Amino acid sequence: MNANGNYNGPLYAITGTYFADPWQGYNIAAVGTASALTFTFVDTEHNGIVCTGTGPMTHFGTRHKLIGQFSCTGQGLNPAPTPATIDSYHTTGQGIEGRLTTTTVNGCNLSLRFAAVFNN
Repeated sequence: MNANGNYNGPLYAITGTYFADPWQGYNIAAVGTASALTFTFVDTEHNGIVCTGTGPMTHFGTRHKLIGQFSCTGQGLNPAPTPATIDSYHTTGQGIEGRLTTTTVNGCNLSLRFAAVFNN
């Protein structure tokens, strides 16, 4: 944590052996940085679109908030970054959840909730 209370640097995932005894034989692996979140769309309508939110992440108990920039790449998209907020970001027993709000390059307001499962 820096002097402003923001986290940066490696983000780690810890995987235990099983629910009843999770810390026997655990595995710690670096999974990215605490200041970037990447969304990769793989459904048929949006396949190939990759969006990234970057900025300092602030910790609020079990929730996190990222205020920074959001940009997307893919066919027909303008990759210019726009200001964005990712809040209510937290882990669940199965993965992650959160909310993204931004204004797109063409002026549309975007507000969505997201969820993803762990890739084990």
